Amino acid sequence: MQHLIDKWRERAGKGYRLYVDGIGSPVKQCADELEQALSEQWVSVEDGLPDDYQDVLINTAYSKQAVAYRMQDSATWLDSMRPNQTYGSVTHWQPLPAPPKGDNNE
Repeated sequence: MQHLIDKWRERAGKGYRLYVDGIGSPVKQCADELEQALSEQWVSVEDGLPDDYQDVLINTAYSKQAVAYRMQDSATWLDSMRPNQTYGSVTHWQPLPAPPKGDNNE
């Protein structure tokens, strides 16, 4: 993704424009907004926690990532796919993306 952002910034310097829904907007502005949106997805556990039992993507102090949920009033996170796997050093989390739209997911 970063290489696309860099390419958009390079083109913005040459005066290229990206047209979205028929409205012209500078490519640099689009790249800045995309980069900001991507960086804001991770939430520090110090800044807030997801709802109890909500599946989210977690990142641990050891750079391990998994889909997990936090039990009510607990510092322990349980792996959503492997219930016997727990995580105690979660540093960040982010909501899972919406499921894809398609034949069976509409």
